[in-house]
Amino acid sequence: MRRTRFWAAACVLLVLAAELVSRFVFGLGDPPLFVLDPSIEYYYKPSRTYRRFGHTVSINSHSMRSPEFPSRRVDPRELRVMVVGDSIVTGGGRIDQNELATSLLTPMLQQDTGRPVIVGNIAAASWGVPNQLAFLRRFGLFDADIVILVLNSGDVDDVPGLEPLGYAWPTSTPLLALQEPVRRLLERYAPVLAERLGTVTPSRALNEDRKEVVRKAVTDLVSLVRSGPRPAVIGAVMYHARSELAGPCPGLDELQRTLAALNVPTWSSTASAAQPGFADDPALFLSGDPVHPSALGHARLADVLRAAADALAGQGQDPSAPPPNRDQ
Repeated sequence: MRRTRFWAAACVLLVLAAELVSRFVFGLGDPPLFVLDPSIEYYYKPSRTYRRFGHTVSINSHSMRSPEFPSRRVDPRELRVMVVGDSIVTGGGRIDQNELATSLLTPMLQQDTGRPVIVGNIAAASWGVPNQLAFLRRFGLFDADIVILVLNSGDVDDVPGLEPLGYAWPTSTPLLALQEPVRRLLERYAPVLAERLGTVTPSRALNEDRKEVVRKAVTDLVSLVRSGPRPAVIGAVMYHARSELAGPCPGLDELQRTLAALNVPTWSSTASAAQPGFADDPALFLSGDPVHPSALGHARLADVLRAAADALAGQGQDPSAPPPNRDQ
């Protein structure tokens, strides 16, 4: 009995130590929560603030990683810019709220325009254009003057249902921080058991031409932005992963051709003589991740977004779009 009690106590202490390390050293236990949705697939649960990996992740009432703002403008001088994308835009738990490109963009545009500015961060991890279109159809454009898409090569055939939804899209806060790595391991090494336990929603069979679905979604999204009671101008930032900075990028090239046919102006995330941006510098990307920008990378992305927003706000660079209604 003494030996049993000893080992039971040792196990409890070990679990307690692992829980404390997971929560306070690795920053687990408070993941951003999602709402699963049949048309959008998933989006952030609104009006929540989290501490994740030592960083603040704050989601407003519109399910954006942005400061709170009213859905309709209250100041006629206000400039509203909605930045639409995926994990590159939303940042994830390794980027603090104040380090986001969209957070940095707000004071930049206020300085450039002399107007009150609101920047919305409409994004979620692994979203593709069909997810973004479904979100905008559901919730609208929030009186946007400008919409900027941030597209990457993976978006060329990214459609809902492509991957199972599991630990990366939790719908409730775990009781223990340890549940996060345990769930991740379960879904990775025992996916059938995870499905039976209901911790993961399996991917679905996709019989359609995924690239064609994306092309149509891009067309419909551009039409949505340009039509309606308050049309906006639209542009796109073509985001290059580190490995794509110097070489060809077929996925982005294909997306750019679709945008060109719709007369949507684009800006490259790569640096040039006229514009700061990304170069082949590991400091601009998260450690061990050649795709997602670091805090320094978000500052560079803010520079690119600034160039796009200034051009679109200044002259309405998209000649085929109806002029936006400027309440000045």
